[in-house]
Formats: sequence, structure tokens, C-alpha cells
Amino acid sequence: MPSTLQTVLQYMTAISLDHLLIWKQNASPVLEEAFVYMLHPAS
Repeated sequence: MPSTLQTVLQYMTAISLDHLLIWKQNASPVLEEAFVYMLHPAS
């Protein structure tokens, strides 16, 4: 697993759901698209 992805996953598990939702609301459409893609990679 790439260290970058590992760091992202560790960060995501370290923050609360509320903070995650706030980040998503303030993220640019591109960042949100990338975030959704990370959660649901294309098969």
C-alpha cells in the first residue's frame, strides 16, 4: 500500500465524522470528487 494512501487512511480514521462532513462541505468539487472516488473506487 502506498505510504500516501496509508497516511490518508490513518488521518481519516483519526478525525470525527462531523469534521469529515465539514471538510467535504468546504472542499472544492475536484477534492470532493477525489474523496468520493477514494471511498468508492471504480470497479
